[in-house]
Amino acid sequence: MNDANGRIGVTYGNNTSGTSYGWNVAVSLNGGATWKGNKAISTGTSNFNSDGFFGGFIGDYSGNIWTGNALHASWPDTRTGVSQDETGGVSF
Repeated sequence: MNDANGRIGVTYGNNTSGTSYGWNVAVSLNGGATWKGNKAISTGTSNFNSDGFFGGFIGDYSGNIWTGNALHASWPDTRTGVSQDETGGVSF
């Protein structure tokens, strides 16, 4: 998500092993010239095969939005065996 101040936030699934993904963010505070991040926002991993669609369809409902100096994100969490939206954020 890009805002009017030139801040860019990226939310992404980081393949940790095989079919397990942790969710991270990276940000640029100057329109993409430099980047901070690779900060973990999930406290566990999500299994690609527990997406609710028989595997292979995870991540469509991830994203983020800036609120002040905080980047709020959502991502799929499958720790219960089915995909559910999880939310969190980081401040910069």
